[in-house]
Amino acid sequence: MSAGRILVVDDEPEMAEACRAILVATKAEVEVETDASSALHRLCSEVFDVVVADIRMPGMDGLQLARSVCASCPGPSFIFMTAFPSADSAEDSARLGVDGYVTKPFTADQILATVTRALMRRRLRSRPVESPHAETFEGMIAASRAMHEVFALIRQLAPAEIDVLVLGESGTGKELIARAIHHCSARSSRRFVPVDCGAIPEPLLESQLFGHHKGAFTGATSDAIGLVEFAHGGTLFLDEVCELAPMLQAKLLRTLQERQIRRIGGTDLIAVDIRVIAATNRDIDAEVKAGRFREDLFHRLNAIRVEVPPLRQRMDDIAPLFDHFLERTAREAGKSPLRADVQTHEALRKHAWPGNVRELLNVARRAAVVRLGETVTIKDLPPVVAQGPADGPATSGFFLQRSLRNREFERDYLFDLLLRHKGDIQAAVREAEVPRATLYRWMKRYGLKPAQFRA
Repeated sequence: MSAGRILVVDDEPEMAEACRAILVATKAEVEVETDASSALHRLCSEVFDVVVADIRMPGMDGLQLARSVCASCPGPSFIFMTAFPSADSAEDSARLGVDGYVTKPFTADQILATVTRALMRRRLRSRPVESPHAETFEGMIAASRAMHEVFALIRQLAPAEIDVLVLGESGTGKELIARAIHHCSARSSRRFVPVDCGAIPEPLLESQLFGHHKGAFTGATSDAIGLVEFAHGGTLFLDEVCELAPMLQAKLLRTLQERQIRRIGGTDLIAVDIRVIAATNRDIDAEVKAGRFREDLFHRLNAIRVEVPPLRQRMDDIAPLFDHFLERTAREAGKSPLRADVQTHEALRKHAWPGNVRELLNVARRAAVVRLGETVTIKDLPPVVAQGPADGPATSGFFLQRSLRNREFERDYLFDLLLRHKGDIQAAVREAEVPRATLYRWMKRYGLKPAQFRA
């Protein structure tokens, strides 16, 4: 039995036949057309599972073909090929719900893997599942339409080799999004190098990023490569990029423009092949307007932006995420599987979640520890969550709820964070996704010291 039907559409017959020769390894039936008009006629009269189409073709191009198919005879998954990747084509692909994007020249393994994933997703979508809304993608679980749209955008932009800006509040999972982009790209077998721009003291960050030569400054006893150079061939993730000082913003801009660096104390330019994904929990448009973030650097990073919605805007994700965290925590602790009852799920939906998914994870860990049976109840939740929103005017909204509850959440979260990392401040700020100064301010507020947690 065939594993499906694939239609390859490319105006270059040699390329189309080369793709056919590669894709027969999927065990699917592979057909070829060398113009989009003929392909459209076949797609409206025959059933295909996946269409692999070049974007630039004379007459009707690949994007127009996809629009026509989606409008008149929806069905197949689309994968685009192009030798001219751009932010516009990637965004158009995302809006059309395209399933993949490969850049020419590509290897046989790259296109084979992309098409195989599309066939597998199509088969999975045709099967009945327990929850028609739940989706697991690159280690992330979501039932909300908002996150499904984020997942779809990642699938489209990942292969495009374009720098990406990820925006979202602390705790929404920006690093998970960045890792997903990396894993879905052609660089997935190379390094993913995260840098927390707010956790490294400014005097050290330049050396950490760009490296140095022996004797470049006091304490530079040997040559050292920086994290930008270390990420060569892979992906560099700059978390909290708005924390960069103006001088480092200028150096980063030059690196993005020239794809070259110069180590501190050196004269030679070193070529670097990297994809940059930057993230921030700030309103970066406001930072640019206020002059705190370079406008030219912003435009360079903002080729494509991924906006991760806060948990309060995707309430459908709370129950599946909480149950997943319960199951994982119980498994790690060697306990029987845990599930939450309906009343618990209802209480979770009423909470404002100022700490987003990170706060939900912390609540699930606490519940898994205190619960002795197999069902988590509302009694196992922290009071700030179990009690629900305080009575008051309907206009009080999220921000008032957050101001009333943030302190209690901060204290509980900070204690567990430091305990988990045994007082290691660097590890704590990396997980918490906050500047080091913020963590120290929290510790001072609640009278906590790293030494208390070091075993």
